[in-house]
Amino acid sequence: MLNVEEEVKHCLKKATMNISEKLIACLLLLCLLGPTLAHGQTYKVSFENLKLKNSERILGFKLYFYDGVVRTFSNAPNDWKIVLNNWDEEDQLHWTGSLKGMSDHGGGLKIEDFLKIFVIMNVDPDSNLKLEVTAEDFNKYTKRTITLTKKQLAIKPVNDQTGKN
Repeated sequence: MLNVEEEVKHCLKKATMNISEKLIACLLLLCLLGPTLAHGQTYKVSFENLKLKNSERILGFKLYFYDGVVRTFSNAPNDWKIVLNNWDEEDQLHWTGSLKGMSDHGGGLKIEDFLKIFVIMNVDPDSNLKLEVTAEDFNKYTKRTITLTKKQLAIKPVNDQTGKN
């Protein structure tokens, strides 16, 4: 692939190429490099830094990401609705996506069950990630939204989609 890439760049530098030849060379270069540029490196994203009060349970979560693609979602809770949107039609420029989980029953998840969940995704290391968790205190009947930024998420590089280094 590197030889083809170098050949395309060399062709683009030629002064004798007409505009259509240069356009074809540019499109070829984008086809070769596009998937690598758009999806970055592979990471395991987990939520181990999330803290709840003793009587709180998780009712739902939303993981928002930019310039990335979810490859694997592991340990989906039973009786939960999981919605993956790797590309948001409203934000076609930035490859905005989301992974959402909602409890289909009233009990919610204990923190130890939620922490088993992880996501394998290809994402640019500089892109933005954000997790929003809806938690309910079943003793006080109050809800709150907890937001974790990229710095608060556990993000580790991995070699494959199993989550192993």
